Amino acid sequence: MRHPGEIIYSVLNHASVTGQMGGESNIFPGQASPGTKPPMIIYTTNNTTPQNTKNGPSSLDIFEVQITFFHTDYGRVNLMAQAARLLLDYRKELTVNNITAQLIYFKDESQSFEDDIMKDGTHTKTHLYEFRIKNN
Repeated sequence: MRHPGEIIYSVLNHASVTGQMGGESNIFPGQASPGTKPPMIIYTTNNTTPQNTKNGPSSLDIFEVQITFFHTDYGRVNLMAQAARLLLDYRKELTVNNITAQLIYFKDESQSFEDDIMKDGTHTKTHLYEFRIKNN
Protein backbone atom coordinates (compact mmCIF):
# COMPACT_ATOMS: atom_id res chain seq x y z
CA MET A 1 0.00 0.00 0.00
CA ARG A 2 1.30 3.44 -0.92
CA HIS A 3 0.59 6.52 1.16
CA PRO A 4 -0.19 10.04 -0.14
CA GLY A 5 2.06 11.82 2.40
CA GLU A 6 4.83 12.71 -0.07
CA ILE A 7 2.29 14.05 -2.55
CA ILE A 8 0.61 16.16 0.13
CA TYR A 9 3.88 17.65 1.35
CA SER A 10 5.12 18.33 -2.16
CA VAL A 11 1.95 20.18 -3.17
CA LEU A 12 1.57 22.16 0.07
CA ASN A 13 5.22 23.25 -0.05
CA HIS A 14 4.35 25.42 -3.08
CA ALA A 15 5.13 29.16 -2.95
CA SER A 16 1.43 30.07 -3.25
CA VAL A 17 0.82 28.36 0.12
CA THR A 18 4.10 29.04 1.94
CA GLY A 19 3.99 32.67 0.80
CA GLN A 20 0.93 33.12 3.01
CA MET A 21 3.00 31.64 5.84
CA GLY A 22 5.73 34.26 5.53
CA GLY A 23 7.89 31.87 3.52
CA GLU A 24 7.88 29.24 6.29
CA SER A 25 7.61 25.56 5.41
CA ASN A 26 6.04 24.43 8.68
CA ILE A 27 4.21 21.47 7.14
CA PHE A 28 3.92 18.35 9.27
CA PRO A 29 2.41 14.85 9.07
CA GLY A 30 0.37 13.99 12.15
CA GLN A 31 1.52 16.66 14.56
CA ALA A 32 3.81 19.67 14.66
CA SER A 33 7.31 19.55 16.08
CA PRO A 34 7.42 20.63 19.73
CA GLY A 35 7.54 24.41 20.12
CA THR A 36 6.34 25.16 16.57
CA LYS A 37 4.11 28.21 16.41
CA PRO A 38 1.72 29.24 13.65
CA PRO A 39 1.67 29.60 10.77
CA MET A 40 1.74 25.88 10.09
CA ILE A 41 -0.06 23.04 8.36
CA ILE A 42 -0.73 19.56 9.76
CA TYR A 43 -2.04 16.72 7.59
CA THR A 44 -3.34 13.31 8.62
CA THR A 45 -5.02 10.32 7.04
CA ASN A 46 -8.43 9.72 8.60
CA ASN A 47 -9.16 6.42 6.89
CA THR A 48 -8.15 4.21 3.97
CA THR A 49 -10.50 2.15 1.83
CA PRO A 50 -9.17 -0.36 -0.70
CA GLN A 51 -10.92 -0.79 -4.01
CA ASN A 52 -11.82 -4.46 -3.77
CA THR A 53 -11.03 -6.76 -6.66
CA LYS A 54 -11.60 -10.47 -7.23
CA ASN A 55 -8.13 -11.00 -8.69
CA GLY A 56 -5.88 -10.10 -5.75
CA PRO A 57 -4.73 -7.08 -3.79
CA SER A 58 -6.35 -3.73 -4.42
CA SER A 59 -4.79 -1.74 -7.25
CA LEU A 60 -6.27 1.49 -5.87
CA ASP A 61 -6.65 2.77 -2.30
CA ILE A 62 -8.85 5.70 -1.36
CA PHE A 63 -7.49 7.87 1.45
CA GLU A 64 -9.50 10.50 3.29
CA VAL A 65 -6.96 13.17 4.18
CA GLN A 66 -7.48 15.99 6.67
CA ILE A 67 -5.37 19.12 6.21
CA THR A 68 -5.51 21.75 8.95
CA PHE A 69 -4.13 25.25 8.45
CA PHE A 70 -3.08 27.35 11.47
CA HIS A 71 -2.39 31.09 11.55
CA THR A 72 -2.79 33.90 14.07
CA ASP A 73 -4.26 36.06 11.28
CA TYR A 74 -7.78 35.18 10.07
CA GLY A 75 -7.22 36.51 6.57
CA ARG A 76 -3.95 34.60 6.14
CA VAL A 77 -5.40 31.27 7.27
CA ASN A 78 -8.11 31.68 4.64
CA LEU A 79 -5.53 32.53 1.95
CA MET A 80 -3.42 29.50 2.92
CA ALA A 81 -6.43 27.21 2.61
CA GLN A 82 -7.58 28.80 -0.64
CA ALA A 83 -4.11 28.40 -2.22
CA ALA A 84 -3.96 24.75 -1.16
CA ARG A 85 -7.41 24.04 -2.57
CA LEU A 86 -6.47 25.58 -5.91
CA LEU A 87 -3.48 23.23 -6.06
CA LEU A 88 -5.29 20.07 -4.88
CA ASP A 89 -8.95 20.13 -5.88
CA TYR A 90 -9.80 17.87 -8.79
CA ARG A 91 -6.16 17.15 -9.55
CA LYS A 92 -5.65 14.20 -11.90
CA GLU A 93 -2.64 11.90 -12.40
CA LEU A 94 -0.21 13.58 -10.03
CA THR A 95 2.99 11.59 -9.41
CA VAL A 96 5.61 12.34 -6.74
CA ASN A 97 8.47 9.89 -6.04
CA ASN A 98 6.71 7.06 -7.90
CA ILE A 99 3.48 7.50 -5.92
CA THR A 100 0.58 8.34 -8.23
CA ALA A 101 -2.68 9.97 -7.24
CA GLN A 102 -5.22 9.05 -9.90
CA LEU A 103 -7.51 11.79 -8.58
CA ILE A 104 -7.59 14.21 -5.66
CA TYR A 105 -10.75 16.09 -4.80
CA PHE A 106 -12.07 18.41 -2.11
CA LYS A 107 -14.81 17.06 0.17
CA ASP A 108 -15.43 19.44 3.09
CA GLU A 109 -14.25 22.48 5.03
CA SER A 110 -14.61 23.75 8.58
CA GLN A 111 -13.03 26.54 10.59
CA SER A 112 -12.52 27.53 14.20
CA PHE A 113 -10.64 29.80 16.55
CA GLU A 114 -8.44 28.22 19.21
CA ASP A 115 -7.52 30.51 22.08
CA ASP A 116 -5.81 27.77 24.08
CA ILE A 117 -3.27 26.59 21.46
CA MET A 118 -1.21 29.77 21.52
CA LYS A 119 -1.52 32.78 23.80
CA ASP A 120 -2.23 35.05 20.81
CA GLY A 121 -5.04 32.83 19.58
CA THR A 122 -4.98 30.77 16.44
CA HIS A 123 -7.42 30.61 13.56
CA THR A 124 -7.76 27.19 11.97
CA LYS A 125 -9.29 26.01 8.75
CA THR A 126 -9.64 22.29 8.07
CA HIS A 127 -10.10 20.68 4.67
CA LEU A 128 -11.01 17.09 3.86
CA TYR A 129 -9.80 15.61 0.58
CA GLU A 130 -10.07 12.24 -1.05
CA PHE A 131 -6.88 10.87 -2.59
CA ARG A 132 -7.19 7.92 -4.97
CA ILE A 133 -3.71 6.33 -4.88
CA LYS A 134 -2.60 3.69 -7.39
CA ASN A 135 -0.84 0.65 -5.91
CA ASN A 136 0.85 -0.63 -9.06
